[in-house]
Amino acid sequence: MKILITNFHSIQNKGDLGIVLGLMAGLRAKWPQASFSLIGRQSDEREWWANRGINFYQPVLTYQPTSRLAFLVFLFKFWQTLRTIRTSQSAVLEAYREADLVISKGGSFFREPEYKRNWLPVGILGHLHQLLIAKKLGKPIVLSAQSFGPINNPITRLILRRVFRRLALITVRDGDSARWLGKVLKIKNVSVVGDSAFLLKSSPTTIKLSTDGKPIVGLTVRTWGQPQESKNYRQAIIALIENHTGQFQFVFMPQVIGPKAYEDDRLVAEAIVNQLSVTARLSTMVIKDDLSPSELIDLYHQTDFFIATRLHSAIFALLADRPILAIGYEPKTVGVLGDLGLTDWVIDIRSIDAKVLSDCFASLLEASGTVFSRATDQARVAANKNIDLISDLIK
Repeated sequence: MKILITNFHSIQNKGDLGIVLGLMAGLRAKWPQASFSLIGRQSDEREWWANRGINFYQPVLTYQPTSRLAFLVFLFKFWQTLRTIRTSQSAVLEAYREADLVISKGGSFFREPEYKRNWLPVGILGHLHQLLIAKKLGKPIVLSAQSFGPINNPITRLILRRVFRRLALITVRDGDSARWLGKVLKIKNVSVVGDSAFLLKSSPTTIKLSTDGKPIVGLTVRTWGQPQESKNYRQAIIALIENHTGQFQFVFMPQVIGPKAYEDDRLVAEAIVNQLSVTARLSTMVIKDDLSPSELIDLYHQTDFFIATRLHSAIFALLADRPILAIGYEPKTVGVLGDLGLTDWVIDIRSIDAKVLSDCFASLLEASGTVFSRATDQARVAANKNIDLISDLIK
């Protein structure tokens, strides 16, 4: 069984990496002899995957436009490569041709970032192109445990509707995405499953947190493109730390460390720490190590509570059996965690302020741990359901 996984971003995004590793682990449990190939954008990660027995390829279409005129060039390359695909030769196309199954990994590719209307949907079309190649070559395609929407561009909606109706299987990781597909794209045959990262297991990390007996609060933070909302978000975190200095140790975690500087959560963490008072800084630390998803789960287990802006840091913390508070920057956070009964501990980044975060954190401190452990058990079952559906497809 040869399985080609598409739409990978980077090993430096530990949530993205966790999705792929969890998916592979689940599929290997079904097909121990399965071999995997992966399509991702970062060419310098080829050796990392090769060392783990995975063939790595860059997409056929790598051109990234930076202007409206360049977008026209992008569209030409988009259609030209599809038109000539059956006669073209390359290593990545050979991987497509040899594949028994093509799986578009879990994530949120088919949406307009930061709730904006996107009239030049380069990101969506780039991800879609990887699937259209497989379709042109007659391969069965699975959209695996993804989140969808919002998409307000009517042309983008039309294109996706036509493509998605011809796929072998679509699974989503939240009920909101299933409803959006049904209402907006009229795609009805969709199964709600769990995020593939819930299939991960922990492995020991050499980092040991020590706080002189104070409870530890783990945090992940990220950049946010709306200036006022970003300011409110950072000030809310600063206020929380200042108001609880001496009661807790706050530890910023390296959930995403690249590949671009603007994606590096550690830089945001350092900027926040630099705005703290001298006293508050004594109760704060930033972990900068490059850790695997399984090592992060082990590290998060050393905390007592977790405040997660990155969705998969919330998932890793749940796998570490820790109570979480999530700050959602896309609908996926509300969707995934809401389905698990954790809505009371999810805040929209667009409406966060110091009081909202403080009140939610106070609620977290009083919450029963069984609520979160039950949610994790439910999510694991749902993630295995996704593997079963893929298995049924090719029996």
